[in-house]
Amino acid sequence: MMEDNINTSNSNLVQPVEVDSSHKVSDQSVVTNTPSESISSNTKCTDSTGLQDLPIDKGNGVEFPVVNEDDSSNTESYETSTAEVRSSNNASSSSLDNTSDPSSSHASDEELSVSEESTDLRPNDVSSRPAESSTSNSIPLTQKFILVADVGSTIVRCHIYNKAAQLVSQAELKTKLIYPSAGAVELECDELWDKFLSVIKMALSDGDFNTADIACMGITTFRNSFVTWDRDTGKPFHNINMWQDKRTQAQTKAWNSSFTLAALKKGSGLLHSITGSQRFKAGYALKFMTQAVPLRLNWMINNTSKLKSRLKEKKVMFGTVDTWLLWKLSGERVWATDRASASGTLMYDTFQNMWSSMITGLVGIPMHILPPIVDTSGQIGVVDESIFGTEIPITGLVGDQQASLFGHCCFKPGDMKLTLGTGSFLNVNIGSKPLASITGIYPLVAWDIKNSITFTAEASSITVGTCIDWLKSTGIIQDVSSTSDIAKSVPDTNGCYFVPAFAGLPAPINDDTAGALLIGMTPTVTSAHIVRAVLESIAFVIKLQYETMVAESGHSVSHIRVDGGVSNNDFLLQCLADILQKPIHRPQTVNMTSRGAALLAGLGAGIWSCQSDLVALSPEAKIFKPQKNWHHYREVITEWERAVRRCKSWGKS
Repeated sequence: MMEDNINTSNSNLVQPVEVDSSHKVSDQSVVTNTPSESISSNTKCTDSTGLQDLPIDKGNGVEFPVVNEDDSSNTESYETSTAEVRSSNNASSSSLDNTSDPSSSHASDEELSVSEESTDLRPNDVSSRPAESSTSNSIPLTQKFILVADVGSTIVRCHIYNKAAQLVSQAELKTKLIYPSAGAVELECDELWDKFLSVIKMALSDGDFNTADIACMGITTFRNSFVTWDRDTGKPFHNINMWQDKRTQAQTKAWNSSFTLAALKKGSGLLHSITGSQRFKAGYALKFMTQAVPLRLNWMINNTSKLKSRLKEKKVMFGTVDTWLLWKLSGERVWATDRASASGTLMYDTFQNMWSSMITGLVGIPMHILPPIVDTSGQIGVVDESIFGTEIPITGLVGDQQASLFGHCCFKPGDMKLTLGTGSFLNVNIGSKPLASITGIYPLVAWDIKNSITFTAEASSITVGTCIDWLKSTGIIQDVSSTSDIAKSVPDTNGCYFVPAFAGLPAPINDDTAGALLIGMTPTVTSAHIVRAVLESIAFVIKLQYETMVAESGHSVSHIRVDGGVSNNDFLLQCLADILQKPIHRPQTVNMTSRGAALLAGLGAGIWSCQSDLVALSPEAKIFKPQKNWHHYREVITEWERAVRRCKSWGKS
C-alpha cells in the first residue's frame, strides 16, 4: 500500500542537499532536584555524538550531488506578558460512560535511497559529488556557548546557554499573523526572517557575546506550517501557510467521507487482520485534518499560478519552517529537514521511516519537492559567514514538542511531559517502535541521533490558551495570572461545568463538530466558579488523553513533567496530580523547548558526549503530589462527561 516511498532508513546518515549561490539546487509543592529516572547520571557514556562520529556511508547510501559554480535554498508557550521584547542576561481510554479511578489504573517496520523515477525528477544540470560542509570536526575550547533559535507561531526567541545548560542571555520578538481572506492564516516570510535575525543579534548583544563565542546553533520551530520557493531564484511563491489555516475545511471533510479513503482504510484493516502489521493498523485509522500539511499544500499548488507552472518544470522546493530557515541561514545552500519535523506533516511514513508516496500520491503532491531528511542532532550545516560575520555550526534541528520532550530528559520509554501553552501537548517516549493508534494519538519521531530513532506518542488540544483568553475577553477575569487563586477561592464549581470545545474536541473523543459549552448555571454561580470550571475542564481533557495513551502504549508512567506558560498555574497542576494520581514536576525553567534544542545541538557538536551527561544538568523542580480526594473528582468528572455528550455534533445541527 505504501510502496515506492523514498527510503530514509536510519541505517545511514543522510546528507542535506546543498545549493550554490546561483540558487540552483542539487540533490544532495516540594522543591527538589529531580533528574530523569531514565538514565543514571553515573552511567558511563558510550554513545558519543561528536561531529567526528558522523561518517557518511559511501558504499550503500546515495550521495547527493551539488551544482558546480559554473553550472549556473510551542504551541509556543502561552505568555501572560504583553511586552513585545524581553531580554535578560541572567537569565485505556476513559469512556464517557465509565469514569475510571486513576489510582487503580495501570499500563495495560536506509539512507535516503532515491528511486530511478525520483532521481529523474531532480534538476538535469547537476554533477554527482557528495555534499560538503565547512563545519570543523572539533570545537575550540574557548567556544563554550550554544545559541538556540526558538520559533513559535507568534513569538521568536533566542536563548544562549553555557556548558552547564544554564540560560545566560535571551531575547524575544513578536511576529504578526495575517488573515488575508476567510479561513486564511499566514505569516510573511520576510517578517519572520527579519525578526529571526534581529532576535539573535539582540541576545548576542545583550549578553555581550561575540559570534566567535558560539560553539554551535540549534533550531526549533512550530510544526505543520510550510512555504514553497523557486529553485532558481530562491523567492517564495507565497506567505508561510500556518497550521491554523482553515481554507481546506471543505476539502478535508470531503476527503474523510470519500470512497477512496474508505476503501483505503478498509483494505488496511483487512491487511492488519491478516498480517498483524502495526503499519496497516495505522492506515485503518487514517484521517485528514486541516492542521496537517497534505491538503493545504495541495490547495496552495492549485491556487497559486506561478507555483503550479514552476512545479511542472520541477523548479519548486518545499519546506516546513525549520527547512526554510536552515536554507536561509546556510546562504541558500542547505535544503533539509529532520525526521521529527517530517513525521508531523502527515506526509511521512513513521513505520518505514521515509516520506510516504501513498499519502503524497493520494493528494497529488510530487515527491521531488520534499527535502532530504537528516539527523536531529549532528552536523547539519553552517550559518553563512555573511550573516553574522562568522560561520556557526548548525548541529540541532527539531520540532517544538519533540524539543521539549528532550529538554525534560525523557529518555526512557514511559517518560512523559505535558506542555501547557497556547495548546496542550502530551508526549510520552515509546522507545524504538512507533505506536499504531485508532483513537487519534499520533505516532511521531521524537528524535534521531546518530541513526538511533526514538518515537513518541502525542495527544494535543489547541484551546488551552483560547480558554484563558475567553475568560479575560468576557470580563470574568482581569489578570490571567490570577486564575489559580480565583479557582482556589471556592471549594467546587457549584454545579456548573465547562466543555473547552472552541475548536471541537480532540482525541480520544475526536469530534471537530463539538461546540464549547457552559452548563449548570444557577443564580448562585459566581465568576470564581466559572474560572474553576474552565481550569478543571482543561485537566479533564488531559485525563482522557493520558489514560488512552497509557493504555495504548503499554508503558507505565511514574510522574509527568510540565512546561509552558500555563504550567505556572498551581491550581491546574494540583488538579492534574489529583485526578491522574501521579506527581507533577514543574522545573524552575518552564521553557523546555529551547533547552531541548540546546541539548540536542550540544550533543551534535560534541559539547556533551551522551544523553546520560544531560541528566545531571536537569533543573530543580517543584513537585505537586497527588492528594487523596479522588472521591470528590469522581462525581465531578462523571457530570462533566455528561456535559460533553450534550455538546457533541453541535456543528451538524
